[in-house]
Amino acid sequence: MTQCTCQPPIVFIIHVNKLLDIIRSPSWAFVDDLNLMESRLVSEQSRIQNDLDRLSGWTNDKKMKLNPGKCKAIQVCFSRIPPPPPALNIDGHQLAVVSVAKCLGVTFQADLRWDAHVTETVKKGNQRLYLLCRLRQFNLPVEDLLSIYTCFARPVLEYAAPLWHPGLTTAQRKKIENSQRRATRI
Repeated sequence: MTQCTCQPPIVFIIHVNKLLDIIRSPSWAFVDDLNLMESRLVSEQSRIQNDLDRLSGWTNDKKMKLNPGKCKAIQVCFSRIPPPPPALNIDGHQLAVVSVAKCLGVTFQADLRWDAHVTETVKKGNQRLYLLCRLRQFNLPVEDLLSIYTCFARPVLEYAAPLWHPGLTTAQRKKIENSQRRATRI
């Protein structure tokens, strides 16, 4: 959606809510992020381009601007020989088809595994734990360190966990748990 808009936030929200009425594909929006989804058989033709055209027309009518460079397409297909993804474009710019995409801080993969998300989460968590180690050197009380961990490091490791945690492999769970165990040794 628009970046650095001059519209008051409430007006922007009203505009975006009206936008959802013209899109026929299942969609979800959060502030200035909009995600469209299409579920279809391999033999069926994609209809999501129609929604992209409506979206583009709507934003042009409202004097808003889409940034096609930030728009991505990800195809999830479990057939042995997946068909090529449909060519999707916004205002003549073809959307990049990616195998990994980030949505509201959660990294999704086209194969619906969580390797990339777990790796990124553990990396961020370890960076926060390093800060905790440095603070420990200043002889802060354990209660303060626990408070810092609870407010600063733990949310990174547990962000959106109900979404991705059930799908983790044992090795991925151990990576997350090892990072949390490191905090207990600090």
